[in-house]
Amino acid sequence: MSEQSFSVTPANPPVSVSPGPGASFRWPLIIVTFLGGHIILMGIAAFLATQDRSFAVIPDYYRQGLRWDQQQEQQRRSDALGWKLVVAPDVTVDSNGQRQLKVRLTDADTQPVRADEVVVEFFHGAHANQRAQVRLGPSPEPGQYSAWVRMPYTGFWEFQIRAQTGTDTFVAALTQWVDTQSPPHPGN
Repeated sequence: MSEQSFSVTPANPPVSVSPGPGASFRWPLIIVTFLGGHIILMGIAAFLATQDRSFAVIPDYYRQGLRWDQQQEQQRRSDALGWKLVVAPDVTVDSNGQRQLKVRLTDADTQPVRADEVVVEFFHGAHANQRAQVRLGPSPEPGQYSAWVRMPYTGFWEFQIRAQTGTDTFVAALTQWVDTQSPPHPGN
């Protein structure tokens, strides 16, 4: 038998592949792109959060936290007075968004309270960063205090009331639905 020798030549000879220019920067560039995109998205989120009127930080919240025990004691003394509070914003709003805000205070025996000072801080639930504070003046009716305030929106409003009479201090906070009705147009 005769021996035959075969020579095999590969159809695709091995080719040495060298990375092209810039190939060594591909992965670091991908990582930097993702990090940069993240920074941009967080900047957009921070901008939107600070421009939205419904987001707000409670003024002086750190000091309020430090004085929490004193505030709780003041609330207990206030509750012990037995005073009742009715907040009655007028439903009619003028063209400037003003309406009359009335507060009625009665004692435990339902007698009108003659307060030396009544201060109300208030804001609309959807516009929490637009807080307003007003000192109410006495009305002709005993125990009732009022002022014209800017309250143009229908919806839930937060009221924080502080009434002072002599040595007694009454504090209350409440959330209340307020309706809005436009004034009648002349000629109607």
